[in-house]
Amino acid sequence: MAKVGTERIYHKGSGKEIYCQVNFYSKSKLFKIIDFPEDIEKWYGSKETRENKYGTKLYSGEICAKSYDECIDLGKKVYSEYYDQNIKEDKIICYQLKTNHPRPEFHGHNDKRDLYHAPSLAIGLQYKVMYRITIGEECFISNWNYEDSKTPDEGTRLGGERLNREDGHLGLYDWHKISYTGEAHLFFKNVEKGLLDMITNVNAFFGESPTVLLEKIESGKFLMQ
Repeated sequence: MAKVGTERIYHKGSGKEIYCQVNFYSKSKLFKIIDFPEDIEKWYGSKETRENKYGTKLYSGEICAKSYDECIDLGKKVYSEYYDQNIKEDKIICYQLKTNHPRPEFHGHNDKRDLYHAPSLAIGLQYKVMYRITIGEECFISNWNYEDSKTPDEGTRLGGERLNREDGHLGLYDWHKISYTGEAHLFFKNVEKGLLDMITNVNAFFGESPTVLLEKIESGKFLMQ
């Protein structure tokens, strides 16, 4: 008796999946997935009809093959290709600026909503060059583009290590996000360098000795001198 059974069909990259039943038909001697999504079958049939070089045969879109394994492989291929067409990726810059500084409405007390651990004046800037990958109506954030986000075998599961939901913690849901441009990337590099130089200059100005600092103050020197 020919092999029949239920198999998992998945979309590489997102982990979307369905379970389908495979039957064998003795008359046609073909294995066929009998409960494949109808809308995907129609899409596949139209695609095969368009791509048929003879242009005389209308494909039904049925997922069938001469062997059980070939039938499953075809199901996975069609399922993945269908969802691949709905995928969009954008290179973006994610950033967050955190501060701790006195505000009038706090009556001289520091606003510690951001850098709550800082005892006084503080500023922090973080930015990352990432990819926003949209699959259907779901948005994900990744360090890699869509192709590189996929694992070699079954692809990344939804919310997996390489493809994180944008509305979750690992998706940087509370960061600001802008479209990537070379100018924007350079801007953040310059701001980061400027903040680092400022910290270095302040540290060098104060030095290790209170005596040296007092001499600078008495001589009228400032940070930029």
